[in-house]
Amino acid sequence: MRSVLITANDGDFDESPVLEFVYDESTAGFCEWPALSVEKRLERLAFRVSRMPRSLRAHVERIHYCFGHHLNEPLYAALIDLLIVLDPSGRRLSQRMIFGSRSRLTVSQFQMLRDFLKKEENALESLPHARFSLFSKGLQSNVMLVRMVEEPCETAHDPLQLARDYVEFSQLDEAARVLEQAILDHPERFELHSELLALYRSTRDRAGFKRTHQALVCLGAKLPPEWAQLGDFLKV
Repeated sequence: MRSVLITANDGDFDESPVLEFVYDESTAGFCEWPALSVEKRLERLAFRVSRMPRSLRAHVERIHYCFGHHLNEPLYAALIDLLIVLDPSGRRLSQRMIFGSRSRLTVSQFQMLRDFLKKEENALESLPHARFSLFSKGLQSNVMLVRMVEEPCETAHDPLQLARDYVEFSQLDEAARVLEQAILDHPERFELHSELLALYRSTRDRAGFKRTHQALVCLGAKLPPEWAQLGDFLKV
């Protein structure tokens, strides 16, 4: 089967003469399963490239197939894989294939590939990421998007919210333990006192009440009046 691929000449990238080359379906294995879908045929071509990464014919047939079937993202990935394999010795061939595929690429895709070719030293790490690429490292950028910041533990895992989560799943003992420790660490947080006292009231936990009350007194912590009220209720 003879087919046509549009490529650019070496002198002027704005002009794209027609260059014919032989596209052999038998070498791609298509004759064995003539009913293969477009996706399955592309999968077979990509497999051949993965098995024979130094085969220029495998790369060119994959690129041509994507070009002929208007497969934008797979075409973009196939061109990136060609750049990776040929770098830096095959710069001129990569250039011809990229400019020849220009009509099937988005503006941003073409711009990224062209900018890469313009660099004096084509560091492969700077190649853009493509979802269907076989050989790229999967990095889309080296810009730091997230900066780690040290924060107090209570900000990252607020004990009040954690205790409420335990209560929601009926894990009342765990909720009480979290609140008891949090109150001893931060007795000034009165909202923790209110939450723990409500839990003591609902569970009638006299032992827990006495233990935590005594520990707070030993710390010299200022207790809200709810402690005395609950003590009367529990008859402690």
